[in-house]
Amino acid sequence: MMLSVLVIDDERSVRETLAEFLSTLGHDARVAESSAQGIRLAGERAPDIVLVDLRLPDGEGLALLESFGLHASQVGVVMLAGRSDVSAAIKAMRSGAVDYLEKPVRLDALEASLLRTWELVRTRRENVALRALDTNSTISHKTSGTTMIEAERRAIEEALKSTGGNKLRAAKLLGIARSTLLEKLKRFDAVM
Repeated sequence: MMLSVLVIDDERSVRETLAEFLSTLGHDARVAESSAQGIRLAGERAPDIVLVDLRLPDGEGLALLESFGLHASQVGVVMLAGRSDVSAAIKAMRSGAVDYLEKPVRLDALEASLLRTWELVRTRRENVALRALDTNSTISHKTSGTTMIEAERRAIEEALKSTGGNKLRAAKLLGIARSTLLEKLKRFDAVM
């Protein structure tokens, strides 16, 4: 499994070390040195997991949780902190972080955290997709003559709705490639 991981940390050595380690595990690692840069990179291509420093030069890492919290089922956030701070850890977890690691990060602890975080994100995505299918199943039972194409269209509409219209996240949610989603959307437009 190759994950897309975004590392947001103002310390260059931390960013480089984590990115290199993530690459050796076979993951796609991107780095940002500030909240603003991290939000921009996440907007360009949604990550599966975000590793974010608690303290950043342009704001608190906890504030970033609100940005990623809009897509909580889509992105797993792991907070990093320079010192052990129980109250910050509790606040981070309550705000939606999946895990909290103390810096310097032990690489074995990071690898274990990535696995736990990915399992949670994957399960959340599956649940959203199943709810969309269940909604479509209920609709098709109530509406006689519903075809598979109509059910597929509804599942896609529900996925787009739950991701705020983000096609990349909707495709991930549905378990299909973005290009496949775009082809299906073109086909549905032609039929309608």
